[in-house]
Amino acid sequence: DGVMGMGAVRTIREEIAQLDRAGRMKVGRVQHGAELSTNDDVRSDRIIFLSAGDEDSTGGGQDDISASTPKSADASPLLRRYIWAIDRLRERLGASASLTQRVGGGLDGCTAMCAIYPGGGSRYVKHRDALPYRAGRKLTAILYLNEGWQREHGGELRLWPAVEDNQPPAPPLIVAPLADRLVIFISSLEHEVLPSWAHRFAVTTWMHNRRDTALESLAERMRARKASGHFDAKALLAAMDAEAAEDGDC
Repeated sequence: DGVMGMGAVRTIREEIAQLDRAGRMKVGRVQHGAELSTNDDVRSDRIIFLSAGDEDSTGGGQDDISASTPKSADASPLLRRYIWAIDRLRERLGASASLTQRVGGGLDGCTAMCAIYPGGGSRYVKHRDALPYRAGRKLTAILYLNEGWQREHGGELRLWPAVEDNQPPAPPLIVAPLADRLVIFISSLEHEVLPSWAHRFAVTTWMHNRRDTALESLAERMRARKASGHFDAKALLAAMDAEAAEDGDC
């Protein structure tokens, strides 16, 4: 708690509200394979991805992400300062061998997104931000911007801890979305946003691995081509075998 200071929290929250009033925030979409669609029964937030003027601030994941689309915004100086601070945190966390081993890869980039849950029971049902095997996203960091939050406002984060070998599942954690609170967790953990009965603001940043992001994107494209009948798996495997044989002759 106490990450940015309440003055910064109010400023960032108002900036996001202005983006929403200007119609720049769009309903969050849900990914099924390579397909993206809206479904209010699953997810009912409004989002905008951020560009801080650094091409490495974007990349990969399970949502509609592109800093070159109209849904992206150039971050304000204050938001850039926050993203810069999170990126420095990413560098420090990435220096931990035990952490990178646990999440399955190094941390060499960030993606940032602002979100509003507009009340009325808006929510995001149980999901993962990344698949539990070699996904691009490694860590999820959420900064909450909800000054004066009360329990009746709802919108808590419910997070299921990882299941350890030979151990019974632990009960989920409930985290209140208090203003100026930063929550960081492994992106492959299951979590949900409980129904929100008041406007709920947050900035989410994903710390990712570029190589795994690229491989994940490639795998999705290959699955899409296979589903459409335009992917020849036998030809691909034959080419890989031929390349491996050539490498063996060197």
